[in-house]
Amino acid sequence: MMIGATSGTVTVSGDAGSGKTTVLDRVAAGAGERGDLVLRCSGLPCSPAEPGAGLHELLHGVLDRVAGLPAPLRSALCALFGIGPDEPAGAPPPSLGLATLRLLERLAADRPVTVVVDDVQWLDELTAGTLDFVARRLRDAPILLVAASRLPLPWPGEALRLRPLPVRASEELLASVAPSLPASTRHRIAEAAAGNPLALREFAGVLLEKGDDGGPLPLTRRLRASLLAETVGLPPATWRFLVLLACAEQQPLRELMSSAARAGLRPEDLDPAERAGLVVVDGDRLRFRQALLRTAVQGAATWSERGVAHEALAAGTLDPGWAAWHRSALTVDADEAAAEKLEAAAVRASGEDALRHAMRFLRRAAALSGHPEQRARRLAGTAELARQGGRNVEAWRLIREVTTLSPSRGVLAQAELTRSILVLTDGLGERSAAETIGATLRAATDPSSPYEREAAARMLIAAGSMAWTHDVSADVRAELLRSVDCALHGAEATTLVTGVLAMSRSWMDPLGGAADAHRRLPVILGALRDRVLADVPELRRPTRHFLIAAARTAETLHDPATAAKAWDLLADAMSNAGAVTTDEVRRLAEHPLSRILNGQLNDAAAQASRARDLADRMGLPVLGALASATLSLARAWSTPHPAQATDRGRQSALVTAVGAWADGLLALRERRFADAYAALRATEVHRVIAWNAAADLAEAAVGWEQTGGTEVVGVARARLAEIEMAAGVLNSDQLRALAARGRALLDEEGAEPHFQRSDAAARRAGIPLELGRTLLAYGTWLRRRGLVLKAREQLGEARFLFDRAAAYPWAAMAAAELRAAGVATAAEAVDAAEVLTAQELRIARLAAQGMTNKQIGAVMRRSSRTIASYLYQIYPKLEISSRAQLRAVVGDPAP
Repeated sequence: MMIGATSGTVTVSGDAGSGKTTVLDRVAAGAGERGDLVLRCSGLPCSPAEPGAGLHELLHGVLDRVAGLPAPLRSALCALFGIGPDEPAGAPPPSLGLATLRLLERLAADRPVTVVVDDVQWLDELTAGTLDFVARRLRDAPILLVAASRLPLPWPGEALRLRPLPVRASEELLASVAPSLPASTRHRIAEAAAGNPLALREFAGVLLEKGDDGGPLPLTRRLRASLLAETVGLPPATWRFLVLLACAEQQPLRELMSSAARAGLRPEDLDPAERAGLVVVDGDRLRFRQALLRTAVQGAATWSERGVAHEALAAGTLDPGWAAWHRSALTVDADEAAAEKLEAAAVRASGEDALRHAMRFLRRAAALSGHPEQRARRLAGTAELARQGGRNVEAWRLIREVTTLSPSRGVLAQAELTRSILVLTDGLGERSAAETIGATLRAATDPSSPYEREAAARMLIAAGSMAWTHDVSADVRAELLRSVDCALHGAEATTLVTGVLAMSRSWMDPLGGAADAHRRLPVILGALRDRVLADVPELRRPTRHFLIAAARTAETLHDPATAAKAWDLLADAMSNAGAVTTDEVRRLAEHPLSRILNGQLNDAAAQASRARDLADRMGLPVLGALASATLSLARAWSTPHPAQATDRGRQSALVTAVGAWADGLLALRERRFADAYAALRATEVHRVIAWNAAADLAEAAVGWEQTGGTEVVGVARARLAEIEMAAGVLNSDQLRALAARGRALLDEEGAEPHFQRSDAAARRAGIPLELGRTLLAYGTWLRRRGLVLKAREQLGEARFLFDRAAAYPWAAMAAAELRAAGVATAAEAVDAAEVLTAQELRIARLAAQGMTNKQIGAVMRRSSRTIASYLYQIYPKLEISSRAQLRAVVGDPAP
């Protein structure tokens, strides 16, 4: 914050640790560099100071100039400071204020004066009154008074408020003072510090010294002293009220006051804290003005003070979960009954902070558990909640703690399931994908109870996700398939988890598992839709995971329409999640690939960009890498000059393949066929992505062969043969469209029927970008054979499709081909009467008037769907992409 004034009054206010002193230090340093006389004083948070102590600190260095003041004013200052013959009891405050002002003016006659006053709220009353007098009377003299206080000062002049730093600014500050801390740790500090600069630095210092185990961040002595300074000298009843508020958990004001009465407190006992600005009433809640003060008060309260508060809060709250929490808050012995109540409260937790509250309930329940098995089970549940909340360091720590308790196989299975999912977001660590999958398979072997069987099935699904994401050997896939088949043998066929597990076979063996997956997928999606609508709290987490599995199955079957339905359903399921969770970041990172296939480039890019930022903040490197690669793919479609992709390093097969596809697509755009071919060959590490890029590989191979490449078309033919066979087995129109376009590109003379089959299949599959690519290639092929009128139809629709999807570089390529076919591509140059039928022209003119499809349908005696179909054909003929462009092309409609 910069203060540009050189005279007058500037007040700076802000919470403890907000940086007020830093601002004043910079003001003083700047004034000193300018040659100003700098005078400073500050209040102290202690018992009432001697009257005038602050003035003495401010003026003691310039008292030699008092002699030049008029006698009454000189006497006022001399009496205060006990110098000269004047008596200490001399001048009243107004004379003292005037004497101080005149002294500053005499000093300013020699050189500018800067007065810097810190912590005005703790100045003695005489000094505060004198400075108030001076602040209101500074005129033209070169005197700058800069004063800081925790609450705004009622002084004239410029008032600056230091507000908490936003999370991003907090992270930038941490990156400058503690660059060695991981981004996820910096994000955690930023959230805990609530924008307080002092807390940011203190927390960072603690973690740099002791490391981050994922636990609560401790308040340092310096930070605690700063926060508690304003509580010094409060009446005892006011302090007890603050302790009660610090122990409370967002209780409504009515419940809080009921609890206060049970603790022998009255509403007026809170008045001193409210006048000091320590607490504020916010709707039906009473809260600390500064969030960190709550933690500081808790830490400073005695055991007995906290005990009285928790007992009163337990009696006053209507929520059984919080009542159990307060009753057990200071319990040191095991209490299984209380642990059960807290565990039930964790399941019931709802609202914006549901995940955080559920973690607290379950962690406390684990601490109160009377048996190691129950403790381990509850810790395993807490680990999963920590994973969902993006607190992965804590999740890993809790999993290790579960392991040390040597619990039953069922509890170990629960912890191993969380570990398996963590691997999908955090990475493999020191293990290889094969080793990680092997450990998961061993943990899932021979479950003995229904609970263990469900946990084992979900572990196998997680292992299947690892195999789908990473490039594992055929032997590992075979071992995983055997484990899945073994688990399915004798399992209850009607359960949802069994159905999802059976579908996961297609991830390892898409051709062998296609028929069963096709049969199960719509049934499972219907069941999951019912779950989403029912919104049963304990089913939310598995429902979200099963929806990801359903989307992955549809993508493996190359069924983009069904994949889009699964992802959209997952977005609905996540809408009640409140705070951003790891599962939400996972959705944001994995969904954009489906959006790209469905022609939603802007949505895909926005979603991938958000996922990348969140993954970086929450420490989810696998998801961050996938989001970056998918963003590159979206930009290869949509951005004229995308930035060079960064080095992806050691990443999963999925990330490598998506990134390679993005590089290949960009190289194709720029007609760098050799580079495109090399990049697209690199997609082979992931079968689903390689099949998606098969037609691109064929285009690159043909282009490179024409410019000197050898023996590359054969590789492309083999890839096309593979996906032609797969298209039949999977019944995938997406693969049929890609295979047919690839064949058309490789078979120059007999290309037309292949183009036509690709066109029809792409329309059935609902993949507008690939349809546009087919139409562009087909139109180019027709134009080169002199079939210009037919070429214009294909190229016009291609351009329309690319424009509508925001694939502007590809739209420009289609426009260039249209110009080569003799079409003026500027919208103003199109003669609507020439290219449209009479009925189409009438519809276009009605639409240009601003009429809706329904209104046009009423005039034309057609359904609104029919009108929409007409407009879909009209836009490419007019070489436009939106309704807003119609008036420019068809002109003003006839009256």
